[in-house]
Amino acid sequence: MPEDPFGPRKRLKKRRVAVRTPGGRTVYHYRHKIHGKAKCARCGRPLTGTRTGPRSVMAKLAKSEKRPNRPYGGYLCSKCLRDLMISRAISAGWSAMSPAGGLA
Repeated sequence: MPEDPFGPRKRLKKRRVAVRTPGGRTVYHYRHKIHGKAKCARCGRPLTGTRTGPRSVMAKLAKSEKRPNRPYGGYLCSKCLRDLMISRAISAGWSAMSPAGGLA
């Protein structure tokens, strides 16, 4: 019997699919797992502008193809990023108007 190229962890790396042969036997083929979409860390919505796939595919992509080029790109969705920026701007404005002059 040939040596298993993935060793004992083959089941962890790939998913097992039952396939029936023309002779009537059921054998298992190992196929790549399906990768899920990246999700926003705050609200859980799927992120737009991000690619998914196995490591062998993602390694060949440029950095700009893997995630958006903006702050928190690939981590927060655009709506949550907008809310975060607005809340930070408001809090920075209030601290600047405090008696200490923003040094608090």
